[in-house]
Amino acid sequence: MKNISNLLRTADITPRQRILMCIHEEIHEMQTGVKSLNSADIYALSTGWKTKHRHEVEEYNKYFHTWEALRYLKIDMQTTYLNAIIDVQHAETTCMYVKYENTGGFMRAIEKLLTDEDKEKALSLILQNTGLDYESLIHKMAFENLSSEVQADMLALDPDCNTNYSYFSEEEKLSEIMKDKTKLTDEEIKKITDLIFDAIPWDYMKFVVDHKMGISSAFFEGYFASIPVLFFVRKLASKFNVQYSDEEDMKEKVYQLPNIQHEFKTIIHEEITKGLLFKESIPLCNSGDYATCNKIDTKLKHHEVLEQFIAEKNKTRTYLQKYVDEGKLVTEDRYKELFGIRKYYKSIGGEGLYYLGEDIKFVNDYKIQVDNIMMFGYMIFLIKRGIFMECYSELLAFDDLLTQCSTLLEVDLLFMSEHYVETLKEKIKYINQHIRTVHDKIDGEIYSQKDIQFYMETYVQDFEFKTEEVEPRNNSSLNAINKRLRELWGNGVLKI
Repeated sequence: MKNISNLLRTADITPRQRILMCIHEEIHEMQTGVKSLNSADIYALSTGWKTKHRHEVEEYNKYFHTWEALRYLKIDMQTTYLNAIIDVQHAETTCMYVKYENTGGFMRAIEKLLTDEDKEKALSLILQNTGLDYESLIHKMAFENLSSEVQADMLALDPDCNTNYSYFSEEEKLSEIMKDKTKLTDEEIKKITDLIFDAIPWDYMKFVVDHKMGISSAFFEGYFASIPVLFFVRKLASKFNVQYSDEEDMKEKVYQLPNIQHEFKTIIHEEITKGLLFKESIPLCNSGDYATCNKIDTKLKHHEVLEQFIAEKNKTRTYLQKYVDEGKLVTEDRYKELFGIRKYYKSIGGEGLYYLGEDIKFVNDYKIQVDNIMMFGYMIFLIKRGIFMECYSELLAFDDLLTQCSTLLEVDLLFMSEHYVETLKEKIKYINQHIRTVHDKIDGEIYSQKDIQFYMETYVQDFEFKTEEVEPRNNSSLNAINKRLRELWGNGVLKI
């Protein structure tokens, strides 16, 4: 590097240039451990410089004090980061204790550790983030209210219908369009095409293919009502003359067809137009048969079974709506997330269910499950009582300040945060994984209880810590330096 002493004898260097060269030299040494200027150079730039005017001193000091403040701030923010790491470790220990240790021991410790107010807050966390799936509840209640003969007929048509509402819900949607009809309009064909197409989890299929998980063909195993998705896969294979060795190979190759979603919707539309729902796959609403694919005949005609079920569903919906209208129960739009893909539900909120003072089976089932997962609620409460998310927001603010000051000092200052934000973000991600693991364990224990009929929905993602939603937040140290920088630079130079 040029000798600064010689440079000073031949060039006029501004105060700003002098101090920035000193700052850049210090930063270079901090990052590399190597000095690029000798002591004579540093002396010539700073102590050995004789100012001519007051404004030169002010200009020099403005940069000097900015850098000085940042160096002291780095120490404070390092402490913030280390406090966050310690708190994260406490959170991980709590999760591990709940996951692997005796749950009775954890609950006894909680009794000593938490006050009654703390326990109420933990309960509130559970109630705010659990509930009952609205459509599933209506389906199950309607099923239970039917005669044993109709229940038996429904089970003959769909052995899972006492717990899963998909089949009869899809048949109901077809009934709304097709009941007692012998042909369909173009608009009705389009509606049915969309119903079938939208029932296929295209987003999940794309994810597993993109991540080479090798299970994309499994998504073609489903049904819409009584129509196998595989029916349309075979039609596409024939239409495009796909050569395959077996059924699995066929599904894989069909999925790889160009514009597969467009082609799939097209083939659905073509088959519906040709009369699929009046020939091979007659929906329940128009079926006078008794036979089922499960080799158990129904006592009533298929359309009579569906009609009775729909009538009972309508009664159940009216019954529940009365509680909603009276403000005793609240419906909410919630979602669950898998592979980062959200599926939305209409849910009955937990707080209304828990505090509804009536002896109703679905309410009692919900309360039992709340009691059973309170250990999870206490764990979440203890973790949320920590400071690592607060520290994370402060470190974000530190990064923001360093970014802005990098412009002022004409050098990248983000090295001073030493990747605090990214490191802490990864550790918070691991905490979320622990939370999901503990949740799945407790959830599995709940589903193993045979006396529960109406299982709660737990929106576990709402228990997790969402770093992407955190806004930068100043602590006292950041506030102090921001005040100092405003004094040095005035308002408007920095967004602080």
